[in-house]
Amino acid sequence: MAESSSNSSSDSEEEIRDEKGEDWTVKHELTNANLTGHSEKVGMENFELLKVLGTGAYGKVFLVRKTSGHDCGQLYAMKVLKKAAIVQKAKTAEHTRTERQVLEQIRESPFLVTLHYAFQTHSKLHLILGETAYWDSLY
Repeated sequence: MAESSSNSSSDSEEEIRDEKGEDWTVKHELTNANLTGHSEKVGMENFELLKVLGTGAYGKVFLVRKTSGHDCGQLYAMKVLKKAAIVQKAKTAEHTRTERQVLEQIRESPFLVTLHYAFQTHSKLHLILGETAYWDSLY
């Protein structure tokens, strides 16, 4: 199984107001990860947005092209989640953390989408996903 190369850790706090009008302070502790086996650090500047593939309650999925590094030109799906929407419900935040952890652990499955990179900006979480090996074998 591939090792996670954590590039940096980010702690941030965010003030939110729930549906009852109560104010809460939420502390985020997330790491940026490059799971490709290469040591490059990635961010939004390394991807060209091509088109929207889907929209959901917590964010969007874009088709992107990597613009630098060992995989320059490679197409990926970029799942972008809004932190403010995720932290409003504890279960949603837990599910998002679990999604990231599961995607890291099952990277080698030929039937599931592969997580290549994960990083964050001040207001958003980004998961960079690639096609499955099974999908590749069909085309």
